[in-house]
Amino acid sequence: MTASDQALYGPLAGAVSLRQEIVERAEQAYVSARRMRAIIVALAAVVSLGQVACWFDLLPMSAWVNQRTYILSLSVLSVTLLGSALVWSCRQRLEAGRIRLAAFLRNLPVTDCV
Repeated sequence: MTASDQALYGPLAGAVSLRQEIVERAEQAYVSARRMRAIIVALAAVVSLGQVACWFDLLPMSAWVNQRTYILSLSVLSVTLLGSALVWSCRQRLEAGRIRLAAFLRNLPVTDCV
């Protein structure tokens, strides 16, 4: 928070700064969740390609993978859905934090710093 913001918000500058930090951390969590989901999707694609290769007996241990196709597919699907749920949850928390910050700033008695 800059000195002009501190002068503008007066004694409530600490509360404003805290709410801004909450929003910044929520944004960092959202970016990290999106990054994690991208990694999960990439790994899911690799596993899926491995399963396709095993269907054609191109890889060693194809029989082992073919016996567990449904379990592997369900695992990949569930991890992908959990990653998407994490991104959705972080996005909702970020939006809620931004709305609360805007409402708090709107209701502040702003002092004139002339």
